[in-house]
Amino acid sequence: MINLILFFFAELKAAALFWTLSVFCFPIFWVFLYLILGLEYFLLVSLFYSAFYIYDWNTCNKGGRRFDFMRRLPVWNKLRDYFPAKLVKTTELDPSKNYLFGYHPHGILSIGCSLNFGTEATNISKVFPGVKINFLTLKSNFILPIFRDYIMSLGGCSVTRESMNYILSKPGGGNGAIVVVGGAKEGTLRERSYFHNTRFARRES
Repeated sequence: MINLILFFFAELKAAALFWTLSVFCFPIFWVFLYLILGLEYFLLVSLFYSAFYIYDWNTCNKGGRRFDFMRRLPVWNKLRDYFPAKLVKTTELDPSKNYLFGYHPHGILSIGCSLNFGTEATNISKVFPGVKINFLTLKSNFILPIFRDYIMSLGGCSVTRESMNYILSKPGGGNGAIVVVGGAKEGTLRERSYFHNTRFARRES
């Protein structure tokens, strides 16, 4: 029984480690694999991906390219249970409209936003049926080869004016874009006793 409990917690920690590595270490690994091993041993594959990379450059501003099987990987359920995380619905969303959401706090790695809106661990598609929500992140995250495809497979898009306009101007509704406010500076504020106010300025464009 004790071994079973230890195995369970080990799996949860492994899920948290996987997410951390996927953000910090995997990008470097894939660049190394692409530049060193690819060009040395798999030249044709590297050349094909390079051509695809150029052709696909602006996809992050055109709604991205999500894959449902990536969003439903079992590791996301383990990551959900590690914290644990829960998505609480407080209102209905009309699937005939498009939505712009703000997510706060940013937190380290924006893991709350990524877990709730970049995976199906908290059943976002069932909680808000008919509304496809894309989480938006820095344009620079879509520069690294392969890592950019990983982010887009989860529903990530660039947080640019072009990207938001594309998502929010789609006819027929049923689309959403979520922006994590606060940035990297706010992301380092992790003390439980820390309280602060968030103010949204009204802007005209």
